[in-house]
Amino acid sequence: MNLIDQIILRFFQQKADDEDLRRLNQWSMEAKNQKELKDISRLWLWTSQMKEGKPSVSFDSTWDKITNKSNRPQNTRMLAINIVKYAAIILVVLNLGWWTSHYYYQAATVNQFGKLDVTADNVANSVIVLPDNTLVYLR
Repeated sequence: MNLIDQIILRFFQQKADDEDLRRLNQWSMEAKNQKELKDISRLWLWTSQMKEGKPSVSFDSTWDKITNKSNRPQNTRMLAINIVKYAAIILVVLNLGWWTSHYYYQAATVNQFGKLDVTADNVANSVIVLPDNTLVYLR
């Protein structure tokens, strides 16, 4: 720590004598030094405010109490919401699958047996037209 830094420290601690004040005044005449002195004084004020505003209660123990109290109900509530959400998704997917398969098999059954034409003539006993338009002659 150089001499001017020691003088500045004594000035902020209010322990500077007349000689220190004269040297500090002479040093702070330059623009560069004035800016540095302003920066140091701001830092000094901020750190002193932080010391005065320091809470008397332990931060870690208080934070642990807050997290333990707030997380338990919220975690169980969120778990219940997630279970209901996934159950609803599974129910919708299964229901959609069942209705799709039911409709598909019902339509396939109707199409398979729905277009069956049977006619009879004198030469053949009966003629059957299959769904793919093939003719089957039965005697």
